Amino acid sequence: MPKTKLSAYWSPWHTSASDEEFFAQWKPRVIKIMVNSLDDVAQIDVALRNSGLVIVRSYPLSEDRGAMATDPAALGRKHAGQLIELAAKLKAKYGLSDDDAWRILYEGINEPKLWTQDEAPERTAEYYSALVETAGAAGVRIVALNAGIGWPGNHGVDNAPPDWTPFSDLADAIVEYDGVLGLHEYWGLNGADELWGWWAGRYLTCPYNVPIIITECGIDTGVLGQQNLGWHMLIGVDGMSVTAAAERYVYNDLGKYDVQLQLDPRIIGATIFTYDFQNKEWESFDINHGDIKAALKNHVGWMENQDIDTFERWPLPPMRDDVDWYLPPFNADNPPPEPPPDPTPPPANDKWYCKLLKLLCEAFCGSC
Repeated sequence: MPKTKLSAYWSPWHTSASDEEFFAQWKPRVIKIMVNSLDDVAQIDVALRNSGLVIVRSYPLSEDRGAMATDPAALGRKHAGQLIELAAKLKAKYGLSDDDAWRILYEGINEPKLWTQDEAPERTAEYYSALVETAGAAGVRIVALNAGIGWPGNHGVDNAPPDWTPFSDLADAIVEYDGVLGLHEYWGLNGADELWGWWAGRYLTCPYNVPIIITECGIDTGVLGQQNLGWHMLIGVDGMSVTAAAERYVYNDLGKYDVQLQLDPRIIGATIFTYDFQNKEWESFDINHGDIKAALKNHVGWMENQDIDTFERWPLPPMRDDVDWYLPPFNADNPPPEPPPDPTPPPANDKWYCKLLKLLCEAFCGSC
């Protein structure tokens, strides 16, 4: 009986007691919180009580591109220092246990401009590797990359796969320091399967066996080259009412996407952009809406009564394998062999997936 991987991207602004009531019913695997501070994270106690993992995006830090053009590793270390300090403040203010502190992950630069020289894949990988390693050495976990829709790119070569080769060292750092790979996946008004593998489903082309969180997902008309507008744009399409649009979004778009996420063991969760909003620009994405909440509750219950063995994968589109950057995509049914064990391997519960399973078990099932 799988548990939904659909999770919450929370921009707490119009907060009320109903937020915790809803999250307590949903119990998402992940709650991501965006704040405008490097001193505190409002509602982090609520998020910790009601989810398995919490992601913190400090907006000022995530938009600080500082020395990316000249010394991305130095910027990564600088951001690591700021996040280490923030983590210490949160632990002291909220009296967090070591286990609760370990359940919090932090983001660096949001949607790096991988198409530019200043933030080219190699520079971005250098930045995030330094961030993951420096923060990780202090016990602070990072969600790395957070690439925007359509990235990594494929150098404009028709039918060539995305080029993941610049991120090999970053993948190693993620595994070593208990980090997570973050990706953004959006789609238009025709469902998550439209351009599957290029818009949503791009995670399937990632060759690395690392934990992944889709740190933003959902409808965004920006993929069509239009103004960024969310699920509200379904209202009125083919005469859909608000309720019908909400149900279509949850059951058809997000629900079918959730089914696909269940079939990749690397995916921890996918945070729907967005629950609540600060900038009115994002109001049309807001899922803090009665009809959406009702449909999400229904979907959570439906998923818990499914047999994952009955789920069918959407196939990736044909992609060329005759380009220099081709790497075989990760195959959940036939993953690459594990490397030989070290002479003195670490305890099994040092593995990221063992820690995660233990915490999820404690959060949702009681003591293991």
